[in-house]
Amino acid sequence: MTGSGGIKCAQLAGAVLNNKLDKKGHHDLFRWWWKKVVNKAFTFPDTSNTRFGSYCEAAIELIVHLDRFKESLSFIQAKKGTHRWSHMEQNLWDALHDTPTLCELLVLGLYAETVGKHYMAIIQAHAKNGTNMLMLGPLHDNVRKHLEVLHRDPEQLLSGDVDTLHLIAVLYGQEWQRPDFIRVVHSMAPTLPHLASLLCAFFSGAGKTWERFTSEFAPGGLIDETSLEEKELAWMLPTNDINEGALGSFRVMMRRQPQLSLSVQNAQAIMARESTGEDQKREQEIIEHSRQRVAEKEATWKKRQQKRQEKDLWLEALELVLDETKVPGLKGEALKDMLDKFKAVGAPDLGNVNRRSKVGAIREALIVAIEKYNNGTWRIAGEDEGEGDESSDLGDDEPSALEPISDWEETDTED
Repeated sequence: MTGSGGIKCAQLAGAVLNNKLDKKGHHDLFRWWWKKVVNKAFTFPDTSNTRFGSYCEAAIELIVHLDRFKESLSFIQAKKGTHRWSHMEQNLWDALHDTPTLCELLVLGLYAETVGKHYMAIIQAHAKNGTNMLMLGPLHDNVRKHLEVLHRDPEQLLSGDVDTLHLIAVLYGQEWQRPDFIRVVHSMAPTLPHLASLLCAFFSGAGKTWERFTSEFAPGGLIDETSLEEKELAWMLPTNDINEGALGSFRVMMRRQPQLSLSVQNAQAIMARESTGEDQKREQEIIEHSRQRVAEKEATWKKRQQKRQEKDLWLEALELVLDETKVPGLKGEALKDMLDKFKAVGAPDLGNVNRRSKVGAIREALIVAIEKYNNGTWRIAGEDEGEGDESSDLGDDEPSALEPISDWEETDTED
């Protein structure tokens, strides 16, 4: 898996649609647009903060809702006055239309659905039950073995009955967490001949990485050779949740604003997570207004395009004036149209003159352009350079076809 394909696509999507910095990206606009169009609240996975598992989550969302993400980017583009994406937005758009990148997103999502999510669910359950992390050696060994099974037969993930496939494809035979993603994978797989080989390579690499990261649990490893009494003495939680979540947020808040009471902090946390009916109404009004503005801009842009096409047809039909004595007779729009005509056919040295320039400057520039054309300095694009004497192209030492062949060129000689 490269850092410029599926991973980069997920990173760009997070930066554009859910940036960790409030002043960057389109997080609020995107969430409001999604609520309005899809009729469902949705926040893009937090890849901007590199949250654990967020890249796989992002890959799943990008694949399942691929058309919606393209639609949202089109909305963002149309909403801008310049009708152009930023460099990052353009790269995201290109990535969502790039087949190799989509293949990598599929691989990331399949890893999450077969191993990643379920491993974390098991770890969370052990943490909730107070299990000692040092006792989870068999779990990590089973993960490695399951990755080996997937490596040997990755094609089992690309077809079959979605409702029963999880029994052999998912760690410990657990249910799919996103069966809709698996169905999309099955629909796309026939058009992606290299997907199976990519899965094979990915699961092979993942197995080696798991083996390296869990080497302490391997037979003969540090944890494996530790006695039960020693494991109890070195008891560890399977997760680091005690330092994260709501408690972690509270600690950060109190460090920044130590004067806050617990009730005020709770109120701020609730307000940040929930929106009132008035807030939702305001969000919908903003999106509706934005959509109307987008429609107006698109109509204006199409009107400008039509006018530009009509102007191009008009200039194409306009006869070029190549007699400088006729230039003083051109006035008003006729003079300006002739300037556009000369620019369209590639006349040189007209960059500093435009339709807003003074009449005298335009006439002078046209006269100079006509003089240069007449003396051969420039030619209209596609215009023949003129036909010269064909015989002049022959070298002095090359005989003409009309000249008799000399004696030394004759092939037959008489004795």
